[in-house]
Amino acid sequence: MKKLLFGQKITAFILTLVLFSSFNLYWKVMFAILLGHPHFLLAHLYKAAAKKYSYRQVIYLIISGVLLYVFLVIPKTYARSELLLYITTVVGAYHFIIDDHHTLNFFKSGYESFEKLEIISLLLFVLALQTQWQYNSPLSFIFIVPGICTVVLYTLLLLKARKLTMYRFCFILMIIGVLFIIPFRSEFFGYDKFFILTFIGVYHYFLFYFHYYTKLQNISKKAKSLPFLFTVKGYLSAVFIANLLFLILYYFSYNDPYILNGFIFDGHIFYILALVHFFSSMRGEDIRDLKVVFQPKWWAGLGRV
Repeated sequence: MKKLLFGQKITAFILTLVLFSSFNLYWKVMFAILLGHPHFLLAHLYKAAAKKYSYRQVIYLIISGVLLYVFLVIPKTYARSELLLYITTVVGAYHFIIDDHHTLNFFKSGYESFEKLEIISLLLFVLALQTQWQYNSPLSFIFIVPGICTVVLYTLLLLKARKLTMYRFCFILMIIGVLFIIPFRSEFFGYDKFFILTFIGVYHYFLFYFHYYTKLQNISKKAKSLPFLFTVKGYLSAVFIANLLFLILYYFSYNDPYILNGFIFDGHIFYILALVHFFSSMRGEDIRDLKVVFQPKWWAGLGRV
């Protein structure tokens, strides 16, 4: 099972890499938006069909609705756009990282100390990258220093516990690579302030389709309503129809500046709908399991790992 999940991750990464190396900035952003809407729609559809909306997620949806209203009524200024991009990128990275670890735990929550350190370090380096690439600010080092400390601690604990697997060794190498590129302006590498959000967005969509297809084979008998959606045939039909719907909308709205730029495919609307998706997808058990990292006694107890 784990080999299958890793194979899906590698396949999704290669597809995303090919897509991003073949198109210019406009299409990279548009792919994130165009493929994002069906993803948001399907995620809500399957949660509703499986009756997985808890009262916490309803609260998250209400918070998201308030955010949506606030950002829609505030005049569209450069500062608002930049802030919204920054928030969406960071929250989106958290959503992606948690989902990725959730998958590696075979769709179960509950993370060991090493996984929590991985999540913390990844978020710190995402904050550093986005701060540097979006604002070209030396404040990125506020996140780099604790990020380095977390990775050093992570490595020492792995060596002590003799749990340095190939996956974790590759993780450390990736972090070292990120450390190398953070100090440089994004233009040096041909990247931009949209890169993190759009790349992990498209990568996440592909992963969702691959992983959910695998997951359905184990949960089809547990479906609470609309059982057809929880069959492989139903799932593939839903994915095809959802993506086709937005492709058709894009095709017919290509020459309509209001629909294309002012509504469905507007970047600001996409940010807000993405935030709605991130908040509504939060699992209560993940939050409970990860909130210990804010407690000093958890850090003090890491020496006993």
